[in-house]
Amino acid sequence: MHHAGHMVLGAGEALPTRQRADLYDVNVLGTQRVSRAALPKFA
Repeated sequence: MHHAGHMVLGAGEALPTRQRADLYDVNVLGTQRVSRAALPKFA
Protein backbone atom coordinates (compact mmCIF):
# COMPACT_ATOMS: atom_id res chain seq x y z
CA MET A 1 0.00 0.00 0.00
CA HIS A 2 0.85 3.64 -0.15
CA HIS A 3 2.90 5.00 2.75
CA ALA A 4 4.34 8.31 1.56
CA GLY A 5 3.81 11.66 3.23
CA HIS A 6 5.25 14.89 4.55
CA MET A 7 6.17 15.69 8.13
CA VAL A 8 6.60 19.01 9.89
CA LEU A 9 8.10 19.34 13.33
CA GLY A 10 6.37 21.72 15.71
CA ALA A 11 2.85 22.79 16.53
CA GLY A 12 0.36 22.43 13.70
CA GLU A 13 -1.43 25.56 14.86
CA ALA A 14 1.71 27.60 14.10
CA LEU A 15 1.76 26.58 10.42
CA PRO A 16 0.44 28.95 7.77
CA THR A 17 -2.93 27.93 6.37
CA ARG A 18 -1.48 27.16 2.94
CA GLN A 19 1.14 24.81 4.39
CA ARG A 20 -1.50 23.01 6.45
CA ALA A 21 -3.64 22.61 3.33
CA ASP A 22 -0.65 21.19 1.42
CA LEU A 23 0.11 18.72 4.21
CA TYR A 24 -3.52 17.58 4.31
CA ASP A 25 -3.57 17.20 0.53
CA VAL A 26 -0.48 14.97 0.53
CA ASN A 27 -1.02 13.01 3.75
CA VAL A 28 -4.78 12.45 3.64
CA LEU A 29 -6.14 13.10 0.17
CA GLY A 30 -3.08 11.67 -1.60
CA THR A 31 -3.43 8.39 0.28
CA GLN A 32 -7.14 8.31 -0.50
CA ARG A 33 -6.53 8.94 -4.22
CA VAL A 34 -3.93 6.16 -4.47
CA SER A 35 -6.15 3.72 -2.57
CA ARG A 36 -9.17 4.48 -4.75
CA ALA A 37 -7.08 3.98 -7.88
CA ALA A 38 -5.48 0.72 -6.70
CA LEU A 39 -8.28 -1.11 -4.88
CA PRO A 40 -10.51 -1.84 -7.92
CA LYS A 41 -7.57 -3.68 -9.49
CA PHE A 42 -7.56 -6.13 -6.57
CA ALA A 43 -11.22 -7.09 -7.00
